[in-house]
Amino acid sequence: MKAREEKLRSIINWSENNEDVRAVLLTSSLVNPLAPVDEFSDLDIELIFEITPNIFQIRIGFIILEIQLP
Repeated sequence: MKAREEKLRSIINWSENNEDVRAVLLTSSLVNPLAPVDEFSDLDIELIFEITPNIFQIRIGFIILEIQLP
């Protein structure tokens, strides 16, 4: 649980320091009070940007997510 909370905090910190990010949505079972949550529950996160970049790279620790749009 602590690792998941640290990763979520990293995502929130990153988004607060990125002027293109307008919203961060957590859409996983973690937001449903009736859903079972365990150590295998993941973070489903949606990022809303003000602009549509051609290539956008997100780096959180050792994870790099690259989004390329036409």
